[in-house]
Amino acid sequence: MYRFEDYVLIIDARSEREYAVDHIPEAIDLPVVSNDEYAEVGALHRTDKMRAYLIGVAYLLKNISRHLDTVIAGRTRHGRVLVYCFRGGKRSLLWFDALDTIGYKVDRLPGGWKGYRRWVNEQLATRPREFSYVVLSGSTGCGKTRLLDQLEAAGAQVLNLEALASHRGSVIGAIPGTPKPTQKYLDSLATP
Repeated sequence: MYRFEDYVLIIDARSEREYAVDHIPEAIDLPVVSNDEYAEVGALHRTDKMRAYLIGVAYLLKNISRHLDTVIAGRTRHGRVLVYCFRGGKRSLLWFDALDTIGYKVDRLPGGWKGYRRWVNEQLATRPREFSYVVLSGSTGCGKTRLLDQLEAAGAQVLNLEALASHRGSVIGAIPGTPKPTQKYLDSLATP
């Protein structure tokens, strides 16, 4: 079982597009290559691996340097940092090496995001049976959300699916200007 609460910082080294699909809750996206850079290097890798590596390394050095200046520099070195990428390979290793070199205590997530997703799916197969649920239903506009808010304010444990999905109900729909999370990310939220 993963214990993400043991980390003061969780870094997702994948591209913005990969992060948007799903990420570990509380992780921040500090990609070693951007979406466009990832696509460029990936396409080139099929025809000229060496050139792809050279371009990829240039991008990642630039990006990690920028992230170190803008995000990492102001953070304390106390506590552990977790880094991960898609499979726990090169992108997380590069972050690991950079942070380790400047004195951070760093761990890499074994198996990367893919390993994490396997764990999430295993949890979803067993964890729901450990809880009791009370389902609140009713017509649109009858005050379900207000009741959930009041219950939560009173200390009750509440799971507001509409709020998690950035949705205001079947009649009203999505909340304008708020991105709708993917099913994979909602799955991640369901696993402690």
